[in-house]
Amino acid sequence: MGGGLRQLLRLILRIPRPKISRDQALGFAKDACVAGGLAWEEPVVVSEGLKVFHVMTNAKHRGGNVNIRIDAQSGHVTSMVVAPR
Repeated sequence: MGGGLRQLLRLILRIPRPKISRDQALGFAKDACVAGGLAWEEPVVVSEGLKVFHVMTNAKHRGGNVNIRIDAQSGHVTSMVVAPR
């Protein structure tokens, strides 16, 4: 979803802008992986949704990825799932 469309949908749906940046979301995701004992493998992709940031490690490979969702308002990890190899 493009940045302009995301902004328009937030306006229409009255969803506030994120209180954290993409870089902060990346840092929170990395901290969660380390705390959970999971491997942080590059390359990493960060995508922004309306209410969450989605971070995926090991992005060039299928399987062995850690998928982390970060709440865009609070910065809390809402889910962390490991894709099997």
